[in-house]
Amino acid sequence: MDIRSPRDGTSIENLGTYDPLEKDQSKAVVLNADRVRYWLSVGAQPTETVATLISKAGIELPAGVVKEKARLRTARTLTQTRQAATEVKKAAKAADAAKAAEAKKAAAAEPAKAE
Repeated sequence: MDIRSPRDGTSIENLGTYDPLEKDQSKAVVLNADRVRYWLSVGAQPTETVATLISKAGIELPAGVVKEKARLRTARTLTQTRQAATEVKKAAKAADAAKAAEAKKAAAAEPAKAE
């Protein structure tokens, strides 16, 4: 697929098929190895899923492709960790605000009881 084409657009070249329902794993991924190697050699960047399928088919990925995919996976994990930390901070801030409001209500109610 060309990155500039729509998701369901036409492909540049069909390099193989994948059938996840196939019982025999050797038949599940069928690739034209020569053409896959060609496209990788001219700079094609497979998605993480396609890179996994290419590896399962026994085609060695260039080092740059694997390294880039690992870097992206690490960056995605770091982003998710930061988002989770931000959510925890927001929840803690909301809990503190709720406690402060409750304490303020309790303080306002105490002088009325003393009279």
